[in-house]
Parts: sequence; C-alpha cells; structure tokens
Amino acid sequence: MSILLCIGGEQIRIVASPGVIAAVSGRYRPFVTSRTRTSPRRIPIVLEIRCRPGRFRAAYEQPLTIQARETAPGEIRLDGPVAGCYSLTDRQGWLEGAPGLGAVDALLRIALSTALPLDGALLVHGAALRHDRDGGIVLCGASGAGKSTAARALGAFCDELAVLRLTKSGLHFHSTPYWRGEPVQSSCAAVICLARGGEPGFERLRGAAAARVLSRHAVRYVTVDRIDRAVLDLLCAIGERAGVWLASCPEGEAFIPFLKGILRFDKEVA
Repeated sequence: MSILLCIGGEQIRIVASPGVIAAVSGRYRPFVTSRTRTSPRRIPIVLEIRCRPGRFRAAYEQPLTIQARETAPGEIRLDGPVAGCYSLTDRQGWLEGAPGLGAVDALLRIALSTALPLDGALLVHGAALRHDRDGGIVLCGASGAGKSTAARALGAFCDELAVLRLTKSGLHFHSTPYWRGEPVQSSCAAVICLARGGEPGFERLRGAAAARVLSRHAVRYVTVDRIDRAVLDLLCAIGERAGVWLASCPEGEAFIPFLKGILRFDKEVA
C-alpha cells in the first residue's frame, strides 16, 4: 500500500503496511496528493517503511536520531535505532524496524535534504511568513533565534523548515509540514536571517556575505560531495539574485515590535 506526498516541489511516495499508511496520512494530511507528476527529469521519491506487526506507534514523536553516511557513490547508509539506506541516483530508500512516525520523518528529511539541492532548491531552518504585499518572507535562524515566536505572532505557513527555490522569475518558497504547516508556494520577497543580542540592526547582505550567513541555516544531514557543491552553488545564486538580510534583534518584549517594524507589518496576521 502507498500514499503520495508533495513537499517542497518534490513528490514522495511512502510504501508501507495499511496501518503505517493510515498514520502517515494523518500526520501529513495537508500534503497528501493524488496527482503523480510524469516528468522524466524528476520521478517521485519512493520510501519504503518496514516494521514488525503491532510494533508501529501512530502517535507522533520527535524524528529519530539516525547516522547517515555515504558508503558508495550516491548510496547513503542509515544506522542507529533503525537501519536503512537511500539512493541518490534511484531516488529510493527504505527503513527496517521503524518504531513509529519519528522514523518516517527522519527518512523523509534525509531524502528532501539531498534531493532538493539537485533540483535547484534548498531546505533551510526557517519559518515561512505571510506578507501583505510581496508574497512571503522566510525567517531563518538557529534554535532559539525566535522563528517560532515570530510565526505565532505574525502568522506563518510553517515554522521549522522551509524550502527556497530559484526559478526564472526569481526566488520562491515552499512550506513544509513542520510544524502543523499548510501547503503553500509563493514568491519570496526576502530571506531574513535572525540573530539575537547585541546592537539592534537590519542589514542587506550581498554576494559572498549573503551566502556565508545563509549557509548556517542550510539543512544537511549527510556529507556528499555532489550535494555539498549543489548547496554552495545555490547559496551563491540566492546571494546574488535574492534579497538576503541580517536582522540583529533585541531580546525580550522588544523582539516582536522590532521585527514588525523591519518587516513593515502594521498588524498581526490572523
């Protein structure tokens, strides 16, 4: 049995037992699709989830910590609480002994983080915000930088991970399921990298400086030369062609008013 998801412009087919498919459907429901893309350049990613009968927990947990490493060109081995592999060339992977949705999530993140850069897109630690005039804005930041706080105060399509995609018409973003995300694709008016503490400020970054700051927020779970080169090329291209900003934000209650001011939010977004 299988179910088809669409996340970040990628189609992912999850193959598993009926019980696992039901749990995946509930977890990723807004991103479930019935339309299969027939592009020869981008076939759907196929991920098989194997588990013992009665051992799969449907309640969501944090993603499992899985060690990923390239053992042969384009072949990624997964070790830890579960075993598995993912093939960059075939766009297929599997996990053995998955105990719950946390294992599904871990494999899905690894697949997205490697497939997207090869297709002109970048998975980033970021919240995708609504914006009244210019499409959307992606806020990037490390844990504790204020992404979730901003998402709650200003309205967000997703909170933890977002996808930046360069197109002929400029930079776009895709939302992801994290956390409680809704599927949205929109033009991206700006990528704003958050920093906390120090003197408040808002600075436009260009070229190498933009690529360097944004690189801190690119999501990479495994070291693969081909992927790393693609990520670097994307960072440089985004730095040259898109609006990348560094926001040095105050702590405490002044954070959201400061952010509203630099983003020109006149009111909270419902």
